[in-house]
Amino acid sequence: MKVHPQRSHVKGPASTPPAPARIWGLLASEADRVVLFRRAPTRWTRVYLWDTATDTLTSGSWFHGRLYEWMSDLSPDGEHLLYTARNESKQQQALAMERYGVRMWSWTALLKPTQVHAIGLWNASDGWSGGGAFQDSRTIQVNHTDLTKQQLIRPPGLTVVPTQGGGRVDTVRH
Repeated sequence: MKVHPQRSHVKGPASTPPAPARIWGLLASEADRVVLFRRAPTRWTRVYLWDTATDTLTSGSWFHGRLYEWMSDLSPDGEHLLYTARNESKQQQALAMERYGVRMWSWTALLKPTQVHAIGLWNASDGWSGGGAFQDSRTIQVNHTDLTKQQLIRPPGLTVVPTQGGGRVDTVRH
């Protein structure tokens, strides 16, 4: 294969354009709020809050890693976002060990849009756990069967319930 010296950093054929940003939205069922996930560049996601009543878009934090939109949910009042994320970097591993004393490369977190700073946190590095859905604005059902081991930060003012019998609850239904 012949590589052009000035294009050696480009993957794919010379005619392949860069992939466009991907956008996913979660709508609050009882409020004029939408949380948007913007994926791009690779391994980066930015969270936005769109107030549909005023048509105002508030940009939020960038996250280095992968946020799984289909395993995430927005509370009915639009005040909390539950998301699942993955970051396998050595820096992330060291930070999780330092803060929580566990190995963690995948997790479920609760935040107030638009910051990606967790106010609730569950380790989802077992390959099965992760994600969940709001039952109402103050009750979260998470796909974590062992909350005593997996819950690292208990969210204030909210009730957290685990899934029962090894089942899962997800926001995207086919």
